[in-house]
Amino acid sequence: MKFDLAVKNGKYVTNVSEAEGTICIKDDKIVAIMAPGAEIDAVKVIDAKGLHVMPGCIDPHVHLGLGTISPRYRSMAEDVPATTRACAAGGITTIINFILDQRPLSEMWDFQRGAIDASFIDVALHLAIMTDTHLSEIDDAVGHGITSFKFLMGYVGRAGEPLGLLGADSRICFLGFEKIAKFGGLPMCHAEHVELCYPLEDRYEKDAKGVSMKYLQDVRPKAAEAIDIFQAAAIAELVGSRVYFVHQCIGESMDIVAPFRARGNTIYLETCPHYLVTDDLGTGILGPTGKPEPMLSRISPPIRSKEDQVKLWEGVMKGTIQHIGSDTTSCNYKNKVGDGTVGGMVLDWNAIEEVLPLMLSEGYNKGKLTLPQIVALTSYNTAQAFDLTQKGAIEVGKDADLIIVDVNKKKHIAPAVLHDDLDWNLYEGWDITGWPVTTILRGEVIFDDDKVVVKSGYGKYIPRKPRK
Repeated sequence: MKFDLAVKNGKYVTNVSEAEGTICIKDDKIVAIMAPGAEIDAVKVIDAKGLHVMPGCIDPHVHLGLGTISPRYRSMAEDVPATTRACAAGGITTIINFILDQRPLSEMWDFQRGAIDASFIDVALHLAIMTDTHLSEIDDAVGHGITSFKFLMGYVGRAGEPLGLLGADSRICFLGFEKIAKFGGLPMCHAEHVELCYPLEDRYEKDAKGVSMKYLQDVRPKAAEAIDIFQAAAIAELVGSRVYFVHQCIGESMDIVAPFRARGNTIYLETCPHYLVTDDLGTGILGPTGKPEPMLSRISPPIRSKEDQVKLWEGVMKGTIQHIGSDTTSCNYKNKVGDGTVGGMVLDWNAIEEVLPLMLSEGYNKGKLTLPQIVALTSYNTAQAFDLTQKGAIEVGKDADLIIVDVNKKKHIAPAVLHDDLDWNLYEGWDITGWPVTTILRGEVIFDDDKVVVKSGYGKYIPRKPRK
């Protein structure tokens, strides 16, 4: 057989092992893995000598184009090509984007689905469940290929008002989890019990809101997250559903879910690189001028203490935290800063290009993680949990989504070396070691020699099928 593409001489990495061999691709699939030195006939051959070949990363936690809910974020038309170009450069070949809008899905679908046609990489979708109408549209969503649904427990009441979001209370969670369980779908939770946070916000309103990072810890205590993790896990157990907790930042999260897991419940925990590499003081966070600006790291839930960071790393290393997501959004520096107070900072940032490099730099290169563990965290586990059955592994028959990685390549972070078209970055001035040098999506090289080499629109929408 003549192959379309072969990647030879690299050490390929799965979620369990590393091995030498030649990966052979035809018609966008991996069709053979040949022994080292085997004779091959291919239209194109990439020599990956001295490098590692990994499955393309899958980011399960992406917010494209939140300009639909606030003008401080980038519009969908701007954000889809820019953010997915950054993904290609960072070794991410598939993302799962959230549809966040209180309007019915029937009013949003054509826009949301059409917007992702400008993507450089493959895109699947989650739907946020905020209203009874959304509950009634779950079957329609499944028909569109959506099998995962977000419940915004942290945006009930006034927390969601500035963004036009209606959070999910325990009634919505119960009814939604119950319905989703019937077809084996996956509910996802932003667990943060805001009813506890509101009186604290009122109490501390006159205290250090304008100047102190401590304000975020005072008004978003760890107890708020712990309460809703337990509540959602209990509801999932009651109705017999799996459940996925996004952006874990408290060390106690693993202890809270441990008894549920011991009773046979399937609970997935995700954390984000920023919770692993930054702290609650915003240490090392610089603005575009190079001066310290710790408040740029404002996010919800907030970045916690060094003690929590250590516990999260332990969870990642032990596999009790199984997923890494970026929680990315996009806004320029002026819109991020707003009025300059910590309370006025817009939530989140775009650092999606650095997700895999940070895991390589802070995990692999510092001896915390093996490369198979990183593959599991950034690709394989997510493909399994979210029914992306054709992705996340270097196996015959899977999509030929591959990244060739130089674990020793170093970049000094600045907007000019990244690919998202933004004027600031959370990791400005950091040296990060370990970067993709080539990204391949469905057998096509999409990033090479520090350039994205395909046109916007190469990516595809990836519909998913229910398990039952």
